[in-house]
Amino acid sequence: MYFPARFTKEQQEELIAGLNLQPWPSASEPQGMISRAPLTNAKGTVLVFHGNTGSALHRTYYIDALQSLGYRVIIAEYPGYGMHSGTPSEAALIKDGIVTAKIAWHEFKEPLFLCGESLGSGVVAGIASRLCIFGR
Repeated sequence: MYFPARFTKEQQEELIAGLNLQPWPSASEPQGMISRAPLTNAKGTVLVFHGNTGSALHRTYYIDALQSLGYRVIIAEYPGYGMHSGTPSEAALIKDGIVTAKIAWHEFKEPLFLCGESLGSGVVAGIASRLCIFGR
């Protein structure tokens, strides 16, 4: 069910530089990828949970499309994908997704939109069903 692309630190750094991305929220604790060109006065933040193949680095088209409309875009990475440690499983993806959404909420506030592609739709549904992450 899971077909992750895995990268060494060096491979990921090279790919990120070529795509004008940076690890988010930090290089030491990456939960996803964000554009190096930050938006001022963003309309909100879209947190994208991708499908079961590849990695967040393969989903830059979300940044291209949504950032041009005025939205900050974070492409979440899953445990066991890219450089993210761990092993993918339903429970691990949802648990990590909750952590990622909480970090985005605390850093950028509202509005925060959760977007799921394929497998990511299940992750978003799991996040929404398990926890109200917004101040309660």
